[in-house]
Amino acid sequence: MRALKGRTRAGRRNKMAQTKKIRVGVLFGGRSSEHEISLRSAFTVMSAMDPARYEVVPIGIGRDGRWYWRADAIRMLADAAPRLEALAGGGIEVSLLPHPAANALVQAPAELARSLGYPVFVKPNALGSSVGISKVKSERELGAALEEAFAYDRKVLIEASCIGRELECAVLGNERPESSIPGEIVIKGRHEFYSYESKYVDPEGAEVRIPAALNAAQSEHLRQLACGAFRALGLRGMARVDFLARPALSEIYVNEVNTIPGFTAISMYPKLWEASGLPLNRLIDRLIELALEEHRERAALKITYEIKG
Repeated sequence: MRALKGRTRAGRRNKMAQTKKIRVGVLFGGRSSEHEISLRSAFTVMSAMDPARYEVVPIGIGRDGRWYWRADAIRMLADAAPRLEALAGGGIEVSLLPHPAANALVQAPAELARSLGYPVFVKPNALGSSVGISKVKSERELGAALEEAFAYDRKVLIEASCIGRELECAVLGNERPESSIPGEIVIKGRHEFYSYESKYVDPEGAEVRIPAALNAAQSEHLRQLACGAFRALGLRGMARVDFLARPALSEIYVNEVNTIPGFTAISMYPKLWEASGLPLNRLIDRLIELALEEHRERAALKITYEIKG
């Protein structure tokens, strides 16, 4: 009987050891007059949490609002909490990933950029014409680039650089989108990327090549990718899909999708369609037709709900 009980207890212990710990984030500090009391509360809570059941992720929030992952939180709080001291410096700066499904902390912009590898590009999330974009070659340039981008948008992207080619396709349609032939942007002169200045200020800043120097299979592949991106995002009417590719097209990335592409005399969208056999006047006719089609479909939808029974 005793041996049996012993084996049963051992079995329970093994089962508990195999049970996955619950990951619990504990936030403390913050921009508050009760900052020091929050540290004392966090110390009490974390000291009482069973390390066999919980994986504690201690996140201290400084008075400046920055978040820090503190691996040494218990020791630090044991020193600071009794004396009602504020959160000391140190730790790894982090932020909470905004996508709820990701369920993860990410490092702050300087950690993030370092993990991507310099140079990186910093850009406003929803803006065109390369406004507010910076090519950042080192961490000391990152702060100014973020400040510039945040002047134009509340959300900012930090993107890895891709040394290679910039290719673009114009897409037209609703349910059955079509793609133009691809074009290519070639940066020239002193410019390091397709900036606002190289587009609109310096007449020698960039060269537009339509069609792009691709074979038939490569061109068709890009056109299919452009239509696929258009459909995946549920777009209607028009968009310009921009690609970044390695020089030999061994890797192709969808860089961004412009849902309101430029329509100036030098803009790629009308120029790509003109080279594909659709001149500007017919392109505008087609866009109006697609808008009317969209309106008819939306007008046919019910806008009231009748309660049954």
